[in-house]
Amino acid sequence: MSIRIVHVGVGVRGRHWLDVVASHPDFVSVACVDRDQKALDEVRALPGQEHGRFYTDYEKALAEVEADAVLIATPSFLHGQHAKTALEAGLAVLVEKPLAPGLEEAAATVALARKLGKPLMVAENFRFFQAERTVRKLLDEGRIGRIGSVVCIDRRDQPSHSQGPWVKGMADPFLNEIAVHHFDSFRYLFGSQPESILARSFNPPGSDYDDGAALEGLISLSNGVSIQYSGTLVATRYEYDLLIEGENGEIRTDRKTVSWRSKADKSAHKVPLVEVPKGDELPYPRAGTVSILNQFRDVVTRSVEPETSGADNIWTLAMVEAVKLSQKEGRRVRIDEVFTPEMLGRANLDIPNGGGLTNGGGQRSATGHRSAGNGQRVLFIGLDSADAVLIEQWEKDGFLPNIARMRAGGTSGRMGTTAEILHVSAWPSIFTGVTPDKHGLYHAYVMNPGDQSPTRPKPDKTPFPFFWRQLSDAGRKSIVMDAFMTCPLQNFNGSQIVEWGTWSWFSEPTILPSRLKGEIEAKFGDYPAPEHSKVGTMPDSRWFRDALIAGVEKKTQVIKWLMQKEEWDLFLAVYGETHAAGHYLWHLHDASYPSHPKDVDPSLRNALRDVYVAIDRGIGEILKQVDNQTTVFLVSGDGMGPNYSASHVLEQLLKEMRMMATTGDAGDTQKGSRVGSGFNSKHLLSRIRKMIPQSIRTTVSQTFFSHSMKEKLALKWLTAGIVWEKTRAFLISNANEGYVRVNLKGREP
Repeated sequence: MSIRIVHVGVGVRGRHWLDVVASHPDFVSVACVDRDQKALDEVRALPGQEHGRFYTDYEKALAEVEADAVLIATPSFLHGQHAKTALEAGLAVLVEKPLAPGLEEAAATVALARKLGKPLMVAENFRFFQAERTVRKLLDEGRIGRIGSVVCIDRRDQPSHSQGPWVKGMADPFLNEIAVHHFDSFRYLFGSQPESILARSFNPPGSDYDDGAALEGLISLSNGVSIQYSGTLVATRYEYDLLIEGENGEIRTDRKTVSWRSKADKSAHKVPLVEVPKGDELPYPRAGTVSILNQFRDVVTRSVEPETSGADNIWTLAMVEAVKLSQKEGRRVRIDEVFTPEMLGRANLDIPNGGGLTNGGGQRSATGHRSAGNGQRVLFIGLDSADAVLIEQWEKDGFLPNIARMRAGGTSGRMGTTAEILHVSAWPSIFTGVTPDKHGLYHAYVMNPGDQSPTRPKPDKTPFPFFWRQLSDAGRKSIVMDAFMTCPLQNFNGSQIVEWGTWSWFSEPTILPSRLKGEIEAKFGDYPAPEHSKVGTMPDSRWFRDALIAGVEKKTQVIKWLMQKEEWDLFLAVYGETHAAGHYLWHLHDASYPSHPKDVDPSLRNALRDVYVAIDRGIGEILKQVDNQTTVFLVSGDGMGPNYSASHVLEQLLKEMRMMATTGDAGDTQKGSRVGSGFNSKHLLSRIRKMIPQSIRTTVSQTFFSHSMKEKLALKWLTAGIVWEKTRAFLISNANEGYVRVNLKGREP
């Protein structure tokens, strides 16, 4: 009886698996699942797929289709969640490497499979290549005696590497797509687990990848084997070379052939390749896949333990994590440093060299937080003006793996938002739980009865408190960082970081308690990106993108530090960099936008996406510090797209309708006096101001005026020049939406 397979993911790698399964006598494909309807339609058009079953909903497919197993070939950051779903549905799992994007999730998946008694196998095909099998046979025979050193080089040019489009934008693509295979192969060839790694990932000149397309390092195994390793995805030509030096000679392979030579005669002897199942020969990507299916068949039908079980794959993942830590800290990393006791307990693993989990002589403990309450916490991550359409597209393309994992592992959806009409009101509505007509924080500028000039909204005057105020009053401790349109609260139980890295300030920058201000300044310095009033004119795109990314990275470090240092029940932090990027980098992203450059610099074409990717990386770092007692929310109050606002014509429209009058208008005989006679200096200054170029005004403002002084002047200019006795309605504009206010008798002066 054939084993019924549901294919999850039908991209580049998934379609190879469809072909292999179709030609294997012991398997049959019963359904295909992919979130991309276009990809499903392309598979449906393939020969033999006319009567297949196709789903965009994974859980629906598992509920409706009778199957024995799933074969997961989705982007790697989704592997753990998709494996968990299949295991819980009672199915055996064959998943492309890696088992999960992180050790914690991998260990949990292994523990779940063991608890449910379901097979879990990882498709690591390099170890099944003919050359690798042949080399292992020679080593087992003792052909070269004890191994002294190993050198492995894998240089790939573009045509030699089949990959999904999302790989171009992923973090460390060589490490996560290629080196992970080699790490598994090294463990197989030399029969030993890793002990330590010194390595660095980097992006060579001329690379069209967004991140590390190359890797070099030194790997030590627990049996004493030392491996010099290097590889790249952007070589001029393809080259693979594995050289193993032993006490009696050497073994060498380029994957097509294997040879050995003894120290006695110095001659190279070509060795016949061992037999492998038909279809497993080179070229890649089919090589090794039939052997994997054969093992998976035995796993499902005879409960045989596979070579590449989920538990075994954890050691390969540990090597990947060790490379990342080595890269970050610039040192050799022992493999036990990347584990916590909880991981080992979940996966039922032992450190191969018998060493304890130590770091600098002390006991290594799992990452944790201190709670001021009963242990239940909430982490609220805000993305200011991050656009849902962009997030969903870039998530689908593989550029936002951490956000994708959150959505896949939790509940997500589009909220209704007041931002459709009054965009500034979105965050206050979320923070207070009421609509703008109740909280009163609906625009960047507010007119008050009796005043002719607007003021900034005053968040501390809203009759509906922010929810962290209510938590404080209930005895819960909160850390609130860069919440949009908020202010410091008095007698607050917790820490407040106000206007440190926000895009638009509504109060003065403040850090409370005051001791925290000194600590943050000493440890992290100033926030590197500008506040919007300091930008003024269109900034240099490269400088602005890099400043925002630097801001994201510094904010992430501050958040991680605070999570560990301070007690908290609620931690709320908002990334404002998406707001700034949307305003000043959109034109580079959107080819249909009128100001899109004809010859945009290729390195800046994805500048907007680069900022989102940096935030996704930051979210991934933060989530590593989250335990199972913490509920995480990821929220964007409003989005951002191309600005086709016509608010700039509203003033002229009001004038044409004879509803608004300003000094200098035809027929104005009163020279702008607000009382109908006399000289009004404010109106004259307004006219002079309009004659001065924006660039000069910006330079003078940034050089000579404080933030509070600039605020006062800006507020005065908004209504300067209005002839009040001739005006029935007037405009307050912030270049995004029209704000027309009736000049109501008894309310306006």
